[in-house]
Parts: sequence; structure tokens; C-alpha cells
Amino acid sequence: MTLDLDFHPEARAELIADVDWYDGREPGVGERFVDAVRSTIEPAVDDPKAWAVLPGWDREPVVRSKG
Repeated sequence: MTLDLDFHPEARAELIADVDWYDGREPGVGERFVDAVRSTIEPAVDDPKAWAVLPGWDREPVVRSKG
């Protein structure tokens, strides 16, 4: 099962600000940053049940963690 990847509006704004910050230091670094963020998130989006439920989490929505 694949879920759509979407960010909370505040998280999206923070990501955009971070990309701008990195690009302001060296053009192209912001894009590499976005690629790194996506490559970290996508495995959980592609197969969310592969990750364990966050220890101590007992409510909806379920939060999962790699470690």
C-alpha cells in the first residue's frame, strides 16, 4: 500500500525555508537536501506497517518509528 506524502503546512513552510537557506549558501544544495528528506521519508510512506509502533503510543493515529 502506498500513501500520499503530504506535509503539515507549518512543516512545509519550514522545509521551504530550509531549502532557501541551503541554496543561499551554495546553489543546488537545497535540492540535495529535499532529495535527502524524501529518501528518508519514502520508505515509511511506501510500507508504513514495516515500522514498529512508537513505544508508549496508544492512540490514533498510530505513530511508527524505525528505531
